[in-house]
Order: sequence, then C-alpha cells, then structure tokens
Amino acid sequence: MRCKPYARPRQRGFSLIELMVSIVIALFLLGGLFSILQSTRDTSANQSALAQLQDNQRISVSLMTDVIEQAGFYPTPYNNAISSVFAASGAFTQAGQVVSGTTNANTSATSVGDQLYVRYEPDATGTVLGCTGSADAAGLPHIYLFQVKTVNGTNALVCSVDGGNDVVLVNKVSKLNIYYGTYSAGATALAPGAVDSYLTATQLNVTPLMWTNVYSVKIVLTFPNPLFGQPGQSTQYITFTRVVSLMSRTGTNVSSFT
Repeated sequence: MRCKPYARPRQRGFSLIELMVSIVIALFLLGGLFSILQSTRDTSANQSALAQLQDNQRISVSLMTDVIEQAGFYPTPYNNAISSVFAASGAFTQAGQVVSGTTNANTSATSVGDQLYVRYEPDATGTVLGCTGSADAAGLPHIYLFQVKTVNGTNALVCSVDGGNDVVLVNKVSKLNIYYGTYSAGATALAPGAVDSYLTATQLNVTPLMWTNVYSVKIVLTFPNPLFGQPGQSTQYITFTRVVSLMSRTGTNVSSFT
C-alpha cells in the first residue's frame, strides 16, 4: 500500500494592504510618542526659564535692597552730624543727602531707565558691604551707582563704586525705574517713617531740599517675559516692585537731616 505524500501548507506573507495598515499604525504611535517628548521638553524649558527669571528678580532686588537700606550709614552718628559726613558733592546737591538719581524716560544704547546713587560710610568691621558684595575702605563715604546698561548686546543691571568700572550684577534686566518716598511737609517737618508721596528724581529736583527728606526708595525692575508669544502669554515684559526703607531715617539710629 502506497502512502499518500504529505501536503505541506502553502506559505504566504503579508499582503500590501496589511503592510500599509501596519505602517500607518506605527507612524501614529511614533507621532504620539514624539508629541509627548516635545511637550515634556517644552514644559521643562519653560520651567527653567521661569526659574531663571525668579532668580534674576530675587538677586537684583536683594543686592539693591542691601545697599539702599544702608544709605546714610556712618559709624560715628553721636560725634558727627550727618551734614558734615555727607557734604554736597557731585550728584548730591545738598549736605546730608544720601540718595540721588536721574530720570531717563527714553532708552538709549548706554542707559536704560533711571539711575540711582546711594552713599554711606562703611565701618572698620568689614561687615558693611557694597553693591559688589565686598567691603569698601572704612573712614570715608562711598558712592554706589545702580543702572541698567546694554552690555555685549544684552541689557543688564550694573553697579559701580565711586565712579569706577561697571560690574554686571544680573543679565536680562530690561529697565530700572526709581521712585523716592518723601514727606511733602518738607525737610524741616520731620515725621520719622512718614511717606505721603513717591516722586521721580526729576520731580525732586524741582525742590532740591526734598532730597534730604527721602525715607524710602521704590524699585521697579522690568524683565522680558520668557514665555512671551506662547498661547496665553501676550505680555512681553514683567515688572517687579519693592519698597526699601532707608534705615538711617526709619531704623533704630535715626539721624536728623536738620
């Protein structure tokens, strides 16, 4: 009896339609994967940009606050009058004046916004620091200038000591505006800590004696919005405001300007 030959099953591959469907499904899955990856990268980049903005804001305000608070400080208030320690000179038109400034309504290639001058006299302990974070020589007043300037094509908050070279403190600062808290009754009508108006440097220069009646300084720093142009982000710039009291006027060792 002869055995019937074994019939091998017919081999067949995928049809063209099946291959095309598989490719479409794979592309769809890959597209979703890349979309999630890009979204994660964008979210991470946005968070990093916002964190950098917060750091720039915090550092700028902290550095300026430390210096402004010390305006008018000198180590011998019981032996010397403030008017004799801080004589009228340069940007300081009145004896006893410890803050000064200029108002710059228009931006330029060298200065963006206002300028703020602060002066005080460090003591021998080395604990009274300047705007660069170092202790300057004791025994004489020093002048610290804050402004925003264009440095290497980028606006930056800079400071200088006694007219020296600018030191970049924080990059990506668009503009600086300064307002001075004053008591409108005048320098002879002292009410420690009282402020009833905030004026620009231009307004104060109309009545120069008002410079010796400044109790606080309002800092307004403008930064570019790192998320500008994205959905829901129509604001190009973000401003931060801080009011800083002059400790020589409102602190424990208040010195009279009269």
